[in-house]
Amino acid sequence: MADVPEHRPNELELQMLVLRSLEKLGPCTNLQLIEFMADTTIMTYFELQLTLHRLFDGGHVSRTTIPNDALYELTEAGREALRLFSSRAMSSTLNTIDQSYGKYAERFKKERQTASHARRDLREYFLTLEINEPDRRSLAIEISVPTAELVARYKENWPDKAQTIYNTIVHELYGEEK
Repeated sequence: MADVPEHRPNELELQMLVLRSLEKLGPCTNLQLIEFMADTTIMTYFELQLTLHRLFDGGHVSRTTIPNDALYELTEAGREALRLFSSRAMSSTLNTIDQSYGKYAERFKKERQTASHARRDLREYFLTLEINEPDRRSLAIEISVPTAELVARYKENWPDKAQTIYNTIVHELYGEEK
């Protein structure tokens, strides 16, 4: 008996899968979408990049440049396309998205809210730590760090410590009433 070939989604199906993922996950960075698509085996890296480009060109997703990445978000045109054409995507793949997004959505949101980015010059590292609201940055701190090990430690601790650090800064700036 011959093997049944694996179904490969066509261009429209790929677009619906990315739009559905963004609908469920909320705004995502390119790296977050790569992780989600790879972990769920919905599509390959190349399919994702080509599809994101087509969706952006068509006005179905917006793309905002952020340090070392891009943030993608569903537009109204994307929501409308999803409403009209989502039935064209394989229901089993849509079910995979619907069943999988929960374990990613909250973590992805937290990663966006407390972002950290490092860069290096000849002598030291510079680490930018951010607290982001959905529509704006609330705080950005850039600090110089002497070693890669400290950069890794600071980046790891930032999500759990960000709110405390923010509260301390606000409290200290407010000062004591005399």
